[in-house]
Amino acid sequence: MDYFRKTYIEYLEQGINIIESKVDEVPDRELKNVKLPDKVYGFRFFDIIVAQVEVDGGLIELRSKRINESPVYYHKARVLTHKEVTEGIPNNEKLLLYMNVNGWDKVIQTRTGQFLEFREEDVILD
Repeated sequence: MDYFRKTYIEYLEQGINIIESKVDEVPDRELKNVKLPDKVYGFRFFDIIVAQVEVDGGLIELRSKRINESPVYYHKARVLTHKEVTEGIPNNEKLLLYMNVNGWDKVIQTRTGQFLEFREEDVILD
């Protein structure tokens, strides 16, 4: 059975009440080659293993689930602590409640304005 690895980029953008994404195949994970569409606030890379097998005289393609998923790279975002949200974000009651309920010490404010959980592996790009 022959198999090969394909690399993808998943672009993240805020939809109406949900995070939407678009996935494209890419030749590599070079950050300098990433071109972000206007509404995209971040992206991540992942790989999929693809194999072709013969079944009943014909070839079919088998695909793995995502592997080697990268951290999320945020473009022009900022990380805010609980204290910074309290002192610097107006009308912050819902955000602070959400942070407290979910146990978040920090959030990311994306370039498009929404607030998301900050994870230590996340990367902020200029």
